[in-house]
Amino acid sequence: MQLNLKTFLLLAGIVCFGQGQAAACGFDGPIEHGDGSGVSGGSGVRVATSWNNQHAQFPRKGYYFLDLGPNACGEKIELFVNGYSMGRYNVPNRGMVTVPVKLKGNTPVR
Repeated sequence: MQLNLKTFLLLAGIVCFGQGQAAACGFDGPIEHGDGSGVSGGSGVRVATSWNNQHAQFPRKGYYFLDLGPNACGEKIELFVNGYSMGRYNVPNRGMVTVPVKLKGNTPVR
């Protein structure tokens, strides 16, 4: 049986809340090249933060997802794409900060 991303996240959330754990927080959003084509996981694009050494996953072309865990909730965290700062963001107490990323070559455009 194959699960899609929405089903997986829903089930993961139910398990976490069922065990009394806090919701995870982090970043997500659309990510595309300057020509409008979506970035995929094998493209060499790295999305990271000042919080820890984790890198984003690309569950589907044109979308990134970076779960930083429950301790990141409520913190101000800097987002980096290929080593370039996208700015500092207030991570909500629950859920994700959506930051769209557009690339010109390997450099993010702000």
